[in-house]
Amino acid sequence: MRIAVVDAPDRARFELWVEDELVGCASYHVADGVMALPFTEVHPTRHGQGLGTILVRGVLAAVRQRQLSVRPYCPFVRHCLLAHPEELDLVSPADRALFGLPPAASSSA
Repeated sequence: MRIAVVDAPDRARFELWVEDELVGCASYHVADGVMALPFTEVHPTRHGQGLGTILVRGVLAAVRQRQLSVRPYCPFVRHCLLAHPEELDLVSPADRALFGLPPAASSSA
């Protein structure tokens, strides 16, 4: 099964494709080095297959590649960040409390 997360900038969203079927999307807005993620959606017939996580992980990989930070307004994006704390560095320490995310780890020992 071929699964792809594709940026569709003309529609301001990432799309999740399974084979030739569009099954989900994550809307975004980029300004001042920050990608805001207000909404993600996977078609109800595809729930429970882990596709939402694949979509969000693909979006976060693009954020990292573009050297942006993220504002996870979407509750599912926040859920994925909490489930994959290695991605939390993509959220500015100043923004974490706003989204109910843990503060950045202290660098002092």
